[in-house]
Amino acid sequence: MQDWKYTLDQTLHIARRFLREEENVPVLPYQSPTEAAQALPLRLEEKGLSEADFFECLEALVLQTPKTASTGFF
Repeated sequence: MQDWKYTLDQTLHIARRFLREEENVPVLPYQSPTEAAQALPLRLEEKGLSEADFFECLEALVLQTPKTASTGFF
């Protein structure tokens, strides 16, 4: 698979999953900062991530992002 096609496929996968989650769970349950830090793979590594690992981390981050478009947010 060409690099750009893989990148586009992964980006669309994450966007679609986010939209499904937004419909099913419009407001995320509360997480303490400690719980959020443990759930999200945000750390600096000595060497970079593979593209697959990058998209895995990006998906986790996107799914933990507050859904501000929901009426339940306000």
